[in-house]
Amino acid sequence: MLSHLSALLPASPPTPLFRQHRDRQTVLLSSTDKMTSVLDLNQIAIACSTISVVEHDIETPHGVLHVTMSGTPKGNRPVILTYHDIGLNHKSCFNTLFNFEDMQEITSHFAVVHVDAPGQQEGAPPFPTGYQYPTMDELSEMLPSVMTQLKVNSVIGIGVGAGAYILSRLALNEPALVEGLVLINVDPCAKGWMDWAASKMSGWTSNLVDIVMAHHFSDDELSDNQEITQTYRLHIAQDINQDNLALFCNSYNRYSTPSGLGDREAHYWSD
Repeated sequence: MLSHLSALLPASPPTPLFRQHRDRQTVLLSSTDKMTSVLDLNQIAIACSTISVVEHDIETPHGVLHVTMSGTPKGNRPVILTYHDIGLNHKSCFNTLFNFEDMQEITSHFAVVHVDAPGQQEGAPPFPTGYQYPTMDELSEMLPSVMTQLKVNSVIGIGVGAGAYILSRLALNEPALVEGLVLINVDPCAKGWMDWAASKMSGWTSNLVDIVMAHHFSDDELSDNQEITQTYRLHIAQDINQDNLALFCNSYNRYSTPSGLGDREAHYWSD
């Protein structure tokens, strides 16, 4: 299943983009990068200028998905498909990885499809009153429609946190579509991060950014890496529609673990 990954990964990887803690799910982008380059999106250029980048809004059984396709599928090769975590979008989650020098060799041979969860892309409008956000399972069920529309036969998925769950569900439901997975922070035994955050603070809307920050960073990281965490805090607060983010967070907090990944209690947040 992972036969393509030996060719996919750089021989000398960059400073790790993610670090995982055993007590709960945490995503930390490398402090050596200072994260400024990740979120200063206007200064990021595609190293291979010959690779086309096209944005699509694709109708699916559970609503519209915004996706960005880089390159063109080549023969029977799988396409790299990414799915980000809560509080991020495809740019803030994956730009550092895909702009790393060694990745240019990979992207010259593989097309890449970046998926933004509904309402999480840059400039996304708020959903109408009463909108029912897709469940995590429904988010995975949207992906085959994306692949059909883009004429993609199979994928190698790269997912972080919520995105890792969504891609794992895709692989379980549609194994013929998935040739490999790289899953980061998909820990079914981790303590419910929403419950942990809720034990420290009250209120949902006013503390949404703090709750999401608690998902990405430990207490020590929040205090020891203030420059990085402040960059993230501003991104989450200013670049992501807060109402849309709250809906995505609630959907993520209600998921049940796919069979084969272990047991995870579902934690519900009361609005």
